Amino acid sequence: LIITGYFTRPLLIDYDFKKQTIEKKIKNSLSLDAKIKGKISYNFLPSPRLRVEKVNLNFGNSTKPFFVENAYILLSPLKIESFKNFKFKKFFIVNEKIKIYPENFKNYFKYFTLKRENTFEIERSSIFFLDDQQNRVLFENLNLKLDAGFLNFCSNFDLH
Repeated sequence: LIITGYFTRPLLIDYDFKKQTIEKKIKNSLSLDAKIKGKISYNFLPSPRLRVEKVNLNFGNSTKPFFVENAYILLSPLKIESFKNFKFKKFFIVNEKIKIYPENFKNYFKYFTLKRENTFEIERSSIFFLDDQQNRVLFENLNLKLDAGFLNFCSNFDLH
């Protein structure tokens, strides 16, 4: 009963009221500029996490952020007794279609090469961009994981 109470207590928090605080915590702990436009909710299964809807992510000083419909912020299970103690472990994107901007590649690579922790992950998602000739370059079933300073990237590649 105590364990169940511990993991369900964060369900009582009004996260939409604390959007700016959550955006600051994302910036401080994950080094991402995030602007949350949608709702925020808490899920404790399969692990403690915040679900954020409609979020713009900006890597460094990118000219255009990329938009994600749904993403998760994984929380440390030992630090959820109060909102002030939440420790953000990872920004996690799954089953999304993401448009990225070629002019921001430098900022994307800079972010992924400078971060040394497992703080950002994309699974089973599609990423696309238009090149200079307006060809659509699509990476389907993308798995991107930053692990111990190495970028693991797996995808099916398609050029339209």
